This record gives sequence, structure tokens and C-alpha cells, in this order.
Amino acid sequence: MKRILLALTVIAIGGAAAFGIGRRGTYTDVTAEEGYQERLQVAELGEELTACACEEMRRSLPESPVIAKVEITGGYEPLFGAGRQKAKVLTVYAGEGLTEGQEVYVCSEFWTVSLYGEPDSLERNFVNIMRTGTEYLVFGEGLLEDLSDDLPAIALCQDGFIAPVFAYEDFPHVILPVGEEHTYVPYSGVKDNEFFPASQEALGLWQGLKADMLAAYP
Repeated sequence: MKRILLALTVIAIGGAAAFGIGRRGTYTDVTAEEGYQERLQVAELGEELTACACEEMRRSLPESPVIAKVEITGGYEPLFGAGRQKAKVLTVYAGEGLTEGQEVYVCSEFWTVSLYGEPDSLERNFVNIMRTGTEYLVFGEGLLEDLSDDLPAIALCQDGFIAPVFAYEDFPHVILPVGEEHTYVPYSGVKDNEFFPASQEALGLWQGLKADMLAAYP
């Protein structure tokens, strides 16, 4: 009986491997397709959670090990379990080893593309992909020396659930209605936002935090 079970197991594994090899050419990398983000959904954040997050960030962000003004020079790059964007450092407010004019990545393990849940989503900690050519204030917990590249990377602070990055300009915001089960909405409808709020009240709270941070680090 044991030999029969072993033989059946080997046959099953071999068959699965053969099927996988045969189908390998049909697999696609969704993130390599142009405009793939607009087919995904993104979560909006409600007023109560926004209030808690902003209060905590207002207290903790000034204590961040890395605080810098950067210009975004590259688009969003999804990695395995993380995401990053290339940037040029303009001003260093805090951060040992960081210099003005230096090329870096800004990265977060919360910036991911999720294709295994329902719905397929762009996970961004409620802040949109940073715009190329735009200046941002970023708060990091440290500087990574190697992230599969020859450039160092600012690892964003992860104490809260809103990404600690703020554009030095304002963008119009669209707020889409959410359902009862979750707060995911089509990314295509909010793709020009900086923040993803579920209400005007939540947007106002985040904008107040942003104004305070930009005033402290002009």
C-alpha cells in the first residue's frame, strides 16, 4: 500500500510539473502591462481612522531618523512584497549618510500590487503613486544600502497606516462612494488624487497634517 501511495504521489507531482512547464509560456506579468493600475482597485480611508493616524503622525514624524525633500525621478516599481520609486535628494533635514543631490529610492513594504485577494488591488497606505517631476517631503525609518540595485533606499516609516509622503503642491481630490463590505473603489476614478479619503472630513484631516508638515520643513 505504501509503495502504491508513493507511486501515485510521484505521478501526481510529475503531472503537475509537466502541466506547469507546458503552460509557462502563457503566464503574464500583469505589472509589466501598460496601464495595469487602472484595472485595479484602491482602498479609501474613513474619518475615524484618518483622525487617529494623523494625530499619531503629527507626534511621531518629526522624530523620524530620515526626513528629506526629494524630487521624484522615476515611476512606481513593484517588487516582491514591496514597492519603490527613484528620487533625487534636494534637502536633508535629518538622515545620517544622506546628501543633497544624491540619487535614492523611496520604498515601502506596504506599496504592493495584490492579485491574490478580492478585489485585485493597488496597496498604497492610502497615498497615491508619487508623481514624476514633483517634489515631496518624505519621512523614513532608515537608509537601506542595497535593494537589488546600486542605489541606497529611504525606507519609509511604518508606524501608522498612512504613507508619510507629502507633495509640495496641491492636487484636486475625487471621493468615490464605498460599499458596506469594504472601502475599495476603482483606481481609475481616483488616480489623480494624492490621498485616498472616504469623506470630505477625512480629506480635511489629512490636509491639515500635510500643511503642518510642509510648514515645518519648507
